[in-house]
Amino acid sequence: MSAPWPAVAPGWYPDPVDARFVRWWSGREWTGHVQGAIARPAPPAVRRDIRTGTVWIWLVTLSPMLSTATLFVWNIPADVDVLLHDIARQAYDTGPFDTTILSIVATRGLIWYLIVLAVSALVYAAGVAMSARDAAVLRRRGVVDPFPWAWAFLSGSIYVIGRTVIARRRTGSDLGMLWVEIGLIVLVNVLVVVWLVVILMSIGATVASLSGGVISSV
Repeated sequence: MSAPWPAVAPGWYPDPVDARFVRWWSGREWTGHVQGAIARPAPPAVRRDIRTGTVWIWLVTLSPMLSTATLFVWNIPADVDVLLHDIARQAYDTGPFDTTILSIVATRGLIWYLIVLAVSALVYAAGVAMSARDAAVLRRRGVVDPFPWAWAFLSGSIYVIGRTVIARRRTGSDLGMLWVEIGLIVLVNVLVVVWLVVILMSIGATVASLSGGVISSV
């Protein structure tokens, strides 16, 4: 009897004589030690009768939109425009710099930042809790070994995608939720990019306008 493959480590391997058994390979040759092959458990049957849709998975999927919405709470271009015009106006004054407008804009910015942080933290915590709830519902319905909800601590998107793939393997359900999640990820990123572009273009237009005014006044 030949080796199962070259330079293989010692261990139990399928018997080359009778596949019903495993034989001990010493690292150099087959020995006389034989035992019955270890039966591998069959994969769980696909339970197409189990409904995998829950209100919790929809909430986990849609909740990041709430965090994104907080970006638009503060009209940044308008306040920056007022601030830049105030700075340009005072540049020609000989008196002390008036920080009233600057203080108002800074205060609004701080409040906006705290709102974004608070909403993001609440969405994160709620996403973890709702993921745990969703996994518990799947277990009660009979889904064997659903995707671990603890992945939601890294990202709700990871849980939604992993959960959808595992649910499909266990129950044959469709991948609709996966595509919804991917679509929302793309939408959120597009909205953030557009938001940043609008802000930068507005600031650029204000700076260009002020620069033109300075040049024409010289």
